[in-house]
Amino acid sequence: MNTENLRAEIEKTGFVLEYHVSRALQAHGWNVISNKYYVDDLQETVREIDIVAYKTLMINHIRLYTTIILSCKKSESDAWVLLSKKRDPDDPNMDWYPVHVWSNDKVMSYQVSGGEWRRGYSNMQDWRGCEELATPAKRHIFAFQEMNLESGKPNNDRNIFTFVTALMKAQAYELTSLPQRRHDPVIYQFNLLSVLDTELCRLDCAGETITPREIESDIYVANYIIHKRQTSARIHFVTWKSFERIVSLYDKLHEANLEFFKDHYQAFYKNVETDGNRLNVLLTDFQQRVRYPIRQAVRSSGVDVKPDDIFLSWSTKLKVLFVYVPISEELVAIEGYAKPIY
Repeated sequence: MNTENLRAEIEKTGFVLEYHVSRALQAHGWNVISNKYYVDDLQETVREIDIVAYKTLMINHIRLYTTIILSCKKSESDAWVLLSKKRDPDDPNMDWYPVHVWSNDKVMSYQVSGGEWRRGYSNMQDWRGCEELATPAKRHIFAFQEMNLESGKPNNDRNIFTFVTALMKAQAYELTSLPQRRHDPVIYQFNLLSVLDTELCRLDCAGETITPREIESDIYVANYIIHKRQTSARIHFVTWKSFERIVSLYDKLHEANLEFFKDHYQAFYKNVETDGNRLNVLLTDFQQRVRYPIRQAVRSSGVDVKPDDIFLSWSTKLKVLFVYVPISEELVAIEGYAKPIY
């Protein structure tokens, strides 16, 4: 057996790149899961994602996970080439702010359920020095090709398309599996990376002119149908030679996530008593906590106060939050009980 040939040939594959990427992530304090499997919802086959990495921090009682799903690709003959045009920020068919966040905490889930917070999320990153990861893509990447490093001959987009869809499907799998496997309060923020051990180039189209640019990283906003729903995601293309710098940006993103979601959590409670939608988020927990003392207070009357009988309402006129309980006027009139308000 020629073991030297084994070493030389395996270095031509992406496996050694996966090893080096894992080591770089671990050196920055990321927890790394290699070769994680998921089920392709379309073809119902088991597929593999190269690396899942994550960092965690606590926000009050909630554990924050900043998560990176990575694919690794090595090519000795072909560059990855991205074709771009000017980005139209008002394009109704493009979501330039795709951020994928999931939480099973009631307050945090409510805060990230709408769409407006995503623009605030992008702005929040500016002062942290990781705006490259959060702000909208500078160019609209509308196509891509593998092209020969020497001749420039295009070799189709099959490999790039496969990597992009694999990342998006792996993210979708993680998002759909979390409700079944996480019961402690958590919040997850997902990022998708494709790490390339080859050259990366962008061809910028403007009018009749095409300008080639050698680059180290870029953001591609992908659109795909997953679980029969239109889904958008940011795919971060990164060369291996720039990976150390990029990992440092994700370190900063994790810290920025802590600040952003901590502030977002606290903002929920600002004037919460005046907002019926936010009160409804807390209502079930409130009903359970006050049901017993209310039942104790009226136990002599034989009234059985059920949790669903208790609800909250803010009076704009009186600037008072009322707790409504189904108690008769006669019982209310007993000394020590609240008086009815008409």
